[in-house]
Amino acid sequence: MVYETLKVIENVLDILARRKTRIRVFYGDPVTGLDWCEENHTMGYVGRSIGVNYRHLLMPTKTSESGHIIHTEKIVKITAANGGELLYRHKGYHHGVWEIGPIAGTGRLSADGAVLTVGVYQDKVHIANFTSEEKAKRFINFITGVKNTK
Repeated sequence: MVYETLKVIENVLDILARRKTRIRVFYGDPVTGLDWCEENHTMGYVGRSIGVNYRHLLMPTKTSESGHIIHTEKIVKITAANGGELLYRHKGYHHGVWEIGPIAGTGRLSADGAVLTVGVYQDKVHIANFTSEEKAKRFINFITGVKNTK
């Protein structure tokens, strides 16, 4: 079953590479379908390394000559970056429960000195801090795939 799922994902990536479609990849647990909610190196164009045992690459632009290896065995969802069209989803896909709440204790300072007062929590675990509820909502919408921009 795992092998069949990998072949489906690889076939989808091959098609996307030919179409030059900008995508967003969601990595997670291949058994449970839990999205790890990765923030970086998840959007780009699909390319391929060279050689007999090629790997799919996530490249920043259509004309890039290199990129990050796409770990097909850890993909739980693929969407088109423009518009969010669902291209692949693990049968058990989920991203947990995301909530906004106050930060415990006194406000923390960001690198630029702003006071961080709003916390973001995934399944009750503190994940990130923000200066406003609006910024926290934008982060949650991005990280869960509702939007592809912060």
